[in-house]
Amino acid sequence: DKALQQRLREEVNGIQKPHLEYEDLAKLPECEAAIKEALRMHPSVQLQQRRTIRECEIGGYTIPANTILFLAPSYLHRDPTVWDSPDTFDIDRWFEPRNEHKRHSFGFVGFGGGAHKCIGMHFALMNAKMFLHQFLTKFEFELGADSSHTFQTIPMPKPADDLPLLIRPLSV
Repeated sequence: DKALQQRLREEVNGIQKPHLEYEDLAKLPECEAAIKEALRMHPSVQLQQRRTIRECEIGGYTIPANTILFLAPSYLHRDPTVWDSPDTFDIDRWFEPRNEHKRHSFGFVGFGGGAHKCIGMHFALMNAKMFLHQFLTKFEFELGADSSHTFQTIPMPKPADDLPLLIRPLSV
């Protein structure tokens, strides 16, 4: 979407620096929302495994202690009871007044959740923002005409067609 790309480009250009400093990272909320929205739609981990420590009830079913449970973020992240229009890429769902990710404490598990949240979450977000800053200030891009828009999950989640992109330097 060219409009979204331009919106993100305006945010990174607003910093007016060739390289980000740590303090600049907080000035990129739209880039962070775009990263989280990409993880919502295409989580990097297909299954998360947890073990019950005591008997509990989930959805009306009694689950014994020491039972292995699997959480599939791909399905959770597209649950229409948590997300409006879950199959649409929409970074505005991460901001006021919508804040859809706050509807359920485990509605978004792009980095896991609770005590099992990824220790590298903040580092990953910093790196992704730095990449977007460099990329968006120098290039414009669009999907190739032969893009299939299909995704594979095995052995790792990725675009089935390796994501053909047309990348052009921005005119200076």
